[in-house]
Amino acid sequence: MDEIDNILWLMIVVVVGGFLCEAAISELQLRAGERRRRKSETPSHGIDVSALTPKIQRVRQDYVATLHSSPRPASHKTGLVAASRRIIASLAFFQAGDAEREKPLDEV
Repeated sequence: MDEIDNILWLMIVVVVGGFLCEAAISELQLRAGERRRRKSETPSHGIDVSALTPKIQRVRQDYVATLHSSPRPASHKTGLVAASRRIIASLAFFQAGDAEREKPLDEV
């Protein structure tokens, strides 16, 4: 009986210890999330809308004329595609590695 009692107590200690560890881990994750949230918050400030008021009035008066008054340049999409190509080409995956910089096999 003594051996069974020891095993029973050991199981109880392991279960309670597991619950305590889980509670501690949850608390640490909660505190880390709170720290991240506080870091990401920026102090709020008002904006000056006085420059926007005349533009809003023009839009309210004649929406179609305001819409056509500032069209996008024709090369807008072309510029976006070119910028995307430059960004992707600069990624390390697409750069020549050390093996490719060595002499080709036919020159050896």
